[in-house]
Amino acid sequence: MQVNATSIDNYRAGRTQPKSLEYMRLLAARAKDVAGAFDAEKLGLVKQLEASRTSVAKALAAEPAGERVSIPRYAVQASAGDGAATIAEDVADYMIVSRSWLSSIAPAGARLGIVEGRGDSMADTIQDGDLLIVSFDVTREDINAGGVFVFTYEGDVFLKRLALDLNDGSVEVISDNPAYRTQTISREMADEKMHVHAKVLRAIAPLRQHLQR
Repeated sequence: MQVNATSIDNYRAGRTQPKSLEYMRLLAARAKDVAGAFDAEKLGLVKQLEASRTSVAKALAAEPAGERVSIPRYAVQASAGDGAATIAEDVADYMIVSRSWLSSIAPAGARLGIVEGRGDSMADTIQDGDLLIVSFDVTREDINAGGVFVFTYEGDVFLKRLALDLNDGSVEVISDNPAYRTQTISREMADEKMHVHAKVLRAIAPLRQHLQR
């Protein structure tokens, strides 16, 4: 499945789940063995995964080589809740997309990546486990304009909507889920302890979520 030992430990402990791309790699290598180990109910899931993998492969094959773009997925889980402990820069795998599709959400030459959203405070905009295409080319103008960002504050990683108060320079940290209250970070604290890493361009529900619905 091409994952590191830390990821395997997290899967075993139930802290995280394998991603759809990892399932696809496993199926591509050992589809028959995996199918044989599943019961009748889960066999249908295996077949759907295999069919999805095949259809994606065919679609990509139809694209000219120059029209395919690989976006790295980083070993980062941005918390739409109380914050994650760290932000890492290890590349877990890659997602291949059409250049024409990518151009509809990001300017040419943008530094892009994929991270995973965790928690429910940004529902229904972003669901727990969604894969997020983000741009690391964040400017002051982007923050002024508002949007959903991945940022660290006092060492924790957050996924929230940010709104800058142009009067006093404070930052409102907004959860789209009304069950969570808005927080305000003063300009002094934002300058000292807050770092905006990326802006969210698009949220994509993992394949496993579609199949479970």
